Amino acid sequence: GRITVPPRIENMLLGQLKRAIDRCYADPEHSGRLSNNHHLTTVACLLVLLASVQGSSAGRDPRAQPHDPRFDTATRWLVRAAKEQFDRDGVHFEYSTGYHMCAAECLALAGLAFLEPPTATGTSPIRTAQDRWERLLSGFPDVAGSLAAAVRFADAVTRPDGSYPLVGD
Repeated sequence: GRITVPPRIENMLLGQLKRAIDRCYADPEHSGRLSNNHHLTTVACLLVLLASVQGSSAGRDPRAQPHDPRFDTATRWLVRAAKEQFDRDGVHFEYSTGYHMCAAECLALAGLAFLEPPTATGTSPIRTAQDRWERLLSGFPDVAGSLAAAVRFADAVTRPDGSYPLVGD
């Protein structure tokens, strides 16, 4: 069954989420001078936190809380970071499988912020991994090609047990 969260606890959790958003947004790595996996991780978390508070950009209920302009700013940061992290051929700029996987996972995490929430009946309009992937790429047309190539690269180097060779630093 459903878990009922007392309003006092719900307000406390919402307050914690909002403080986490403020901390992520104020992170000095967004200054434009730094572009690295730390920045990408923070931006991905920021987008997911914002979506959890206000609803995803795709399925946001317009009657819900007002749209937070930081979502749009964080989306721009994400696109910039994706362009800087991956070459056009989809390989991470440090030529490291570890950084490649980390950056690809951060982009996949950020993609959660752009997915439609389940319908009132509890079913998701996005049913397959391919649907989720296409929806994510449609949200980032400027980097869709390099992200698709990054996924192909990740798939090519991933072993059947889920591990990958450690190449680079």
